[in-house]
Amino acid sequence: MHRSISKISWSLWILMELIFILTYNCNYRCRYCDIDKRAQDMKGDILEQSLSFLKWIDIDIKKTKFFGGEPTLMLSSIFYAVEQLSEFSHTGFYLTTNGSLLTKEILQKMNDAHMRVTLSLDGDEKTTDQNRVLFGSNASLYNNILGRIHGFENTLRVNQVITPLNVDQMVSNFQHLYSLGFREFNFLPEYYVEWSKDSLKKLHLGFCHIAELAEQHPIYLVNQENYSPTSFFNVGIVIDTDGSIYGTNLILAGRFEKYKSILKIGSVFDENFSLPSGEALTGYISIIDECLNREYPRAVMKSVSYVNQILSHFTLSYPKWSPHF
Repeated sequence: MHRSISKISWSLWILMELIFILTYNCNYRCRYCDIDKRAQDMKGDILEQSLSFLKWIDIDIKKTKFFGGEPTLMLSSIFYAVEQLSEFSHTGFYLTTNGSLLTKEILQKMNDAHMRVTLSLDGDEKTTDQNRVLFGSNASLYNNILGRIHGFENTLRVNQVITPLNVDQMVSNFQHLYSLGFREFNFLPEYYVEWSKDSLKKLHLGFCHIAELAEQHPIYLVNQENYSPTSFFNVGIVIDTDGSIYGTNLILAGRFEKYKSILKIGSVFDENFSLPSGEALTGYISIIDECLNREYPRAVMKSVSYVNQILSHFTLSYPKWSPHF
């Protein structure tokens, strides 16, 4: 979600979020995912150096997120990083996964480590499998996931991706996911595609209906935790697989690989590293915006603006409520 926030606020906010890109590899090829999948992982020595770097710079990190690719391909690295960071930081730990490699033992270990796990599951079997495709197979992700997570539904967050193709089913998909036991939702309209006026209207009405349903069946709205000056993409301390540091995870998308040199802000090997702040931070965010505008047509960026308005209205009007399950 996009909000206009002062330079000072953003300077403080950027210190709060750390993103580890552990791998570009993934066992799925979801149709709406722009990440350039390849066998590129963060090696053990880079992870060690990254943890040492974080200790020396002594930044008060509020969130540590593990990204990919599919981060659960790097489970040992995740648990090692959590163990080490817990010794010197009060950060919270967050993981987004397709869920296909989870087991009940892994989920229990994640719960014990106080990790917030977000599962990508768009709705019922037809909707989920419409876009989420196992690499080299037609196996159903939906059926694969349900058996693996049974009993943990109320500890998991769910990413419900809403696309122009499934927007008609967004309310029924929400109801289906709720019936499975999920209570923490991150609604994620598909960004950087062109939405028609009709589909945008359906998106708005769908959120209105979900808000009405949630009055009787409250949920925790994960979207209220997420703010960024750039739509969809996160801003923070992003450590890439080679130890390079960026201020955005935009560099995960294949089409933005060519901008890495201008988006790089340092390295975990740099003892004199400092985060951009003030005018430098404002300038950096302007560079991100320039990259986006170069790569996407005006009609797509216009759709992004409308989707932002619809999601922001829903998120900001939803009551802040923390359920206890």
